Amino acid sequence: MSVPFPPAAVRRRPYLTSLLLLLGVPSVSALSFVSPPSLPYPPDAAVVASLGLLASSSGDDVRGIVPSPAHPRPSNPLPPAAALWIGRAFRSWLRCDPSMGVAVGRDPRVSSPSIAAAFRAGCGGRDAGLSTTPSVLEWLLQEGNGGAGAAMVTASHLPGEWNGIKLFSGGKGRGLNRTEVAEVMALAVQLAREASEGTAEGGAFGEGDVLDN
Repeated sequence: MSVPFPPAAVRRRPYLTSLLLLLGVPSVSALSFVSPPSLPYPPDAAVVASLGLLASSSGDDVRGIVPSPAHPRPSNPLPPAAALWIGRAFRSWLRCDPSMGVAVGRDPRVSSPSIAAAFRAGCGGRDAGLSTTPSVLEWLLQEGNGGAGAAMVTASHLPGEWNGIKLFSGGKGRGLNRTEVAEVMALAVQLAREASEGTAEGGAFGEGDVLDN
């Protein structure tokens, strides 16, 4: 169901009005944020390896091929388990108050719901539903929305087996650049590796493990 788009945002960027209303982009009041949920994907060596490959190939966004029966072993895999740890790293990188939220939009690709859901599980974000990259950034730039960051799950013009994650910082008022994405990805590798080692030692990762920042 569509929700009203904030009038102030419409006044600033009227060319987006009809598109945003059509997509039902959530308003400030519709995106209430909750504590980060439990993390459903305990990391293993394969997840850590996937994150390392994505880190080495990422530019100003993260892009990879989502494993599927047609592409069981892509050279740069982006499975949901990796998206979760990217979300967790992004939340840590933002260094924001726990009460501040992250909105996560997605495009219509078949793999987008699972990638977006995993990313949200990592960052404690809320679902912005089917969106466009400009509309996600527009939401983040609205005053008083309580948003620390946003993400858009999309691979733009690439073939359907691909997907990706564009990251936006509320504090910077823009998308992350190549250097900043590299920082997020390095942190994702670190967090997943540490959690994997903890699991191997009978350790800390489990159903109750949630974001601590």
